[in-house]
Amino acid sequence: MPSAKTEATELSMGFGILGFNDPIGQLDQIPALFGGTLSSEVYISFEVEYQQNVGLYSRFVAIGLNLREQHFDNITSINWTGPDQQADTVSGANDLYIPSVNTPISVKCNSNVVANRSPYNFFVSLPSGMVTASRSNDWFIEKDYDGIQAFYEHARKSYGERIPDDIKGFYQTYTRRRRRPFSKFVKHRMEDVRDEELINLYQIMCHNVARNSAGVFNQRLASIRPNTRIAINETIIREFFRIDTVPYILAGLDRGDSLVVMIPDLTSWKRDWELVSAKAEPALDKMQSEVNVTLTFMEKLQRRIFALPFRAEIRWSHGKFCGNPESKVYKVFSWLDVPFFEKY
Repeated sequence: MPSAKTEATELSMGFGILGFNDPIGQLDQIPALFGGTLSSEVYISFEVEYQQNVGLYSRFVAIGLNLREQHFDNITSINWTGPDQQADTVSGANDLYIPSVNTPISVKCNSNVVANRSPYNFFVSLPSGMVTASRSNDWFIEKDYDGIQAFYEHARKSYGERIPDDIKGFYQTYTRRRRRPFSKFVKHRMEDVRDEELINLYQIMCHNVARNSAGVFNQRLASIRPNTRIAINETIIREFFRIDTVPYILAGLDRGDSLVVMIPDLTSWKRDWELVSAKAEPALDKMQSEVNVTLTFMEKLQRRIFALPFRAEIRWSHGKFCGNPESKVYKVFSWLDVPFFEKY
């Protein structure tokens, strides 16, 4: 479910595109304006959220109004598609859709996240061109069993309740709910008590996992067959830059600045650009498992080379020892800096 803030940014921009300076008090017009995609109940909740942070949401209204003035002056209806669950194969988000001009719009509010995959799917499936796996082994255990066992063992010895000696046994016999007290205990030992040995063991494990993850990514890319390289490069570009089979508008705020760009479709991108390399390196100055990934690409006409950095944070999804490890990927730049995104 999208958050109230996410819904409010999307709807604020939608009202702006429809020509409204103030989206409050428009309940009677909702059916005609949003074509049945916005319920009265959600609109009433939106009004409450909007009035709690008018300064933020009015910026999205203003961006929408500018889009209308520059490109969509005759628009009378818009579809709100943000709540719809999209397929995994869809790269670009589609939060608003203008049916009369067949234009999708993705709305962002200062988000640097470009992907959130399992570590296996990011470090193995993506650079191999494999279909994403629905299930995989615990990434921390797979990439540094000795490290996570030492970290777990040290914390276990200080824990008041008796739990299995081995981390695998702990996972097998304790549900996520039953692991939460131990997770909170570990957090307390690291942040409040400042158990230096526990912190050191955690950092050793994180750095080993980062090294091994970067190694897997690079090795997989290096071993792909020449006849599959182009397809895999296209998949990488789609994943990191949210490029899809059709062009769409990306609008909102990015690093505090107003953002309106047109993201090209993949066919157009391939005509003008080429991915030269993708390289992963462990970030060994961090306190968690983190891998830096640099994509280098070339503009074909003038043979200009560009590089843009990303970082992948490997961490437990619901606290230490709770949930499955995830790999959340962030851009380390503004979308306005991407040379193949057209300022719109």
